[in-house]
Order: sequence, then C-alpha cells, then structure tokens
Amino acid sequence: MDKENIAILRQSIIDSLPDIEPGIDFPMGRVYVPPSHIKALQPENTIVEGMRGAGKSFWTATLSSENHRHFIKNTFPNTNIEAVTRVSVGFGTETKDNYPSRPILESLREMTSTESEFSDIWRTVIINQIRSDSLFPKQGGWKEKYQWVRTNPELVEILLRNYDADLSNKKKFHFILFDALDRSALNWYKIRPLAKSLFQIALEFQSYRAIRLKLFVRPDMLDDKEITAFPDASKLLARKVILDWRKVDLYALFFQSMVNAKGKSGKVFRNLLEETIGMECQVTEREGIYTLPNELRKDESMQQKLFERIAGKYMTMPSATAYKRGFPYTWLPNHLMDCNEKVSPRSFCTAIRVAAEEDIPEKWEYPLYFEGIQSGVQTASKMRVIEMKEDYPWVEDVLKPCQVLSVPIEKKEIVDLWQKIGIVDTLRKKEKQKKEQKLLPQNLDEDEEGLLKDLENLGMISRMTKERIQIPDVYRVAFGMGRKGGIPILNDHVAIISMDDIVFANG
Repeated sequence: MDKENIAILRQSIIDSLPDIEPGIDFPMGRVYVPPSHIKALQPENTIVEGMRGAGKSFWTATLSSENHRHFIKNTFPNTNIEAVTRVSVGFGTETKDNYPSRPILESLREMTSTESEFSDIWRTVIINQIRSDSLFPKQGGWKEKYQWVRTNPELVEILLRNYDADLSNKKKFHFILFDALDRSALNWYKIRPLAKSLFQIALEFQSYRAIRLKLFVRPDMLDDKEITAFPDASKLLARKVILDWRKVDLYALFFQSMVNAKGKSGKVFRNLLEETIGMECQVTEREGIYTLPNELRKDESMQQKLFERIAGKYMTMPSATAYKRGFPYTWLPNHLMDCNEKVSPRSFCTAIRVAAEEDIPEKWEYPLYFEGIQSGVQTASKMRVIEMKEDYPWVEDVLKPCQVLSVPIEKKEIVDLWQKIGIVDTLRKKEKQKKEQKLLPQNLDEDEEGLLKDLENLGMISRMTKERIQIPDVYRVAFGMGRKGGIPILNDHVAIISMDDIVFANG
C-alpha cells in the first residue's frame, strides 16, 4: 500500500470509529446491528442487559431517531422495527423535559411510602409520554402530575387501555425506553426501590399489545436480589436479551464505519475491500449509505484477510517464526476479553483508534503497526479497569491487597489473605452504612467464597480447577499482581504474557 493511502486510512480510522455513545448527530452509516441485538430491538422483548460499553445508551439514542429507525428497517429487516412508529425516553443519560431528572425523581421519592406509590412515579412518566388525553394535566410540574396519577387510578387505566387499543388497531407500536437507571439516584440504597418498581411496571405492561416498555440495564441490577424480589419476576427476566459482541460483530462494526468514512477515505477503504475480497463481495449503497455484504459480517477468514491489509499478518516483523507472536485479527479481541470471553465494543474501538494514532516505521506497509495495537490494548484495558472501579468500587477493596500474590494461584492463598486482613468484616461495615454506598458484593453473606463468586460473575477471575484461580492480565496488572512463570505463545488461543511485559511482541 502506498504512503498516501496509508495516511488516508490511518486518519479515517481516527475519525470514523464510533465511541458507542449516544449523540444527536451520530452518523447512520456507523450503525451496525449484531445478530444478538436484533432481538433486543424487537417489540416483544422488554429487558435488555448489557455490560458497560455494550451499547445500551447507544441503542436508546438510535431508536429515538426516526431517521435511524428508517435506516435500520431497510438495512436490517429482521429487527421487525417497521411497526414502531413512536419512540420516547422515560429516563436516560440526557436531561429532557419529557422525563424527570434525578433531583426531581428524588423529590417524588420523598412523597412515597409504599411500593405502589413508587410504581405511580413511573406511571406518571409513561402517561406523560403518551399525552393523548385531556384528562392528564399538561400544566404544572412533575409533582402535580404525580399527585393526579395517584388520585385517579381508574382514569389512568382508561387512558392507557384506550391508547393501547388505538395503536393496536393500527398495528403500530410505541416504545418507551428506560436507560441509565444507575443514575436515577445518588446511591444504590435509593436506586433499588425505583428500579424494582420500574421492573414491576414493566411486568404489568406486558399485558398491553402496543405500548412497549424497553429497559436497558446493567447485569448487576438484574443480579440484585432486592430489586428482583417481587411476584412473577421470573416471567419478566426469562425473556431478557443480552447485548453480546462476538469477534465477527466487532470487526463488522469497524468495517461498517470505514466503508462510510467521509470523502476520499471511504472510497479508499471500499477500493481496498474490493481489491482484497473481490467483486463478488461488494458493499451496497442506498440513500448515500454503504452496507457490508453479509459474507463480511460473519466470515472470520474473510474478515481476517481484510484486516491483514490494515494491520499486517503477524504481531511482529515478518520472519520464519513470526506466527508464534500471534495474528492481529485474533490477538486484538483476545487481549481485551474478560474471563467470560466478553469484549465491549467501546474497548475494541478505543484500541484500534489509539493504534492508528501511534507512529509507524518508515518502511511499514500497513496503516496499523503491531506496537500501536499493543499500545491501543493497554489504553483500552486501563479504561476498562477504571470503568469497573466506578461501577463496583468494592473490587478495589478486594483485589488491591492481592498485589502481593502471583497468579495462577491456589484459592486458599487468596482466602487466607482476605481472612488475615478482615476484608469481609470491612465490607459488612460498609453494608451497614449502605445509604452512602454503591452496590456491594451480591454474595457477601457467603463470606470469602461469596466474594470469589461475585468476581467470577464479573469476569474478573476464572477457576482453572475447583481450587485454582486465574486472573486475566487486563485486571491482574492494574491491581499489581504478579504472574508465575511465562506462557509460550504458540497460537492466539493461549493466554499471553502480561500487559506490563508487552515488549514480547518486539521479538
């Protein structure tokens, strides 16, 4: 590849990769719907679970845009989104007039004393989205609207049923989306009753045919026993959809963004795709937006062939033994995986974007250099650890003392250390002060074994055997833990050396 096209593609990567965050002007050409997300967008599925960075807020913003829904309908017809004619947000990351902000929610919360009154908060929000009946007060603030809902349950029921019947007769749907529920109050103690009451309302609304609630939630909210402790919660949770990202989905997102890069950049990448894959596998264009062929969305060998034109074939300089260092196509996602084999698209895109910002040697013939990919993974990994600490502050209490240990390790060594420093008692004291705390370990009542269970659920540790523990490098290095011995790199299916020893790839 000549230097001009290398420079164009490097800048295109920096400019084009999405941050998987909502935005008013998010380009439609960067929207990609993985197969596992199709069910999440369908009307019949209420609960959508996603790890941080998986796209919950992205889909809230995208579904809220009529133009984006039109694009999804034409490009990804299996979503069955064509009947969704109205979408509104009941709670989210942005401050808007059609739903109460966190301070307003807290003021409404102070007016409640029973679970049914908590539920009326969300009924008020839902009625406000509909605005289809003169009975509901359009004047006044949220307190006045909430008081009206509390004192007029029969009129509320009539309003909802009539609106639902009218939509159903027209074979239309109204989505009401709820996102970022962890921001609905300042601490988990106050979040719990709000989340629980919304889940109960979501179950209730499953009896409606056209009004569809869709809740985008984090795994810890679904795991919280206090939030899901209500009759028939299993009926609601049994049909939850998880926002998963497979390796082919991550690369399809990357390629989808690149084929729609602005100006000359997009053309250069489309030419590269055609030159690499062949005329029989072309992108399609509709209304100025390019879409990947189905083969490139799901064929790993085809994707790898194309990515090798961008990043080279090996994670080192070409040589007879270069294959031992790994292959960029598999190396990149493998080093961003947690113990549950999950990679967030935010981490993936960050790694590639940072790689494109790194300098490349004068004679390197590709837009991405393997050392840049290593730097990108390091940056993305650090960001991931920061995110985990923000969402689950207790993990630092539990893992920071383990910096004197090396992995893989016997379970007994970790348990003995925790018992010596009294970590369970420390966390229980925090639990007694839970009005001031974020969510604490779900299984703390099982002592040290419960902590291990919670770390395993978060993908921060894995059990090699019943008594032997491993911690992925993405977390191990951040918490200062050592690594026993070295693991030879025979292929990309072997867990590689630590991020702090990343120099291995220089040969």
